[in-house]
Amino acid sequence: MSVIIEAESPLFGGYFGNDVVTELSELHTLGVAVALLSHGADLRGPGLYASHVPASPFKDA
Repeated sequence: MSVIIEAESPLFGGYFGNDVVTELSELHTLGVAVALLSHGADLRGPGLYASHVPASPFKDA
């Protein structure tokens, strides 16, 4: 079995206290393969991105 965790958001909500690291550990213990998928503001702070990229959608945020 495998799962993809998007944007570092826990799959099981508050079941593990909203702690994705604990969730990953538990899934790994159960033999579940886990992939992490991140994009956009998941990888960089919006403010820093806006200060370096003129076309940033975060300029007016």
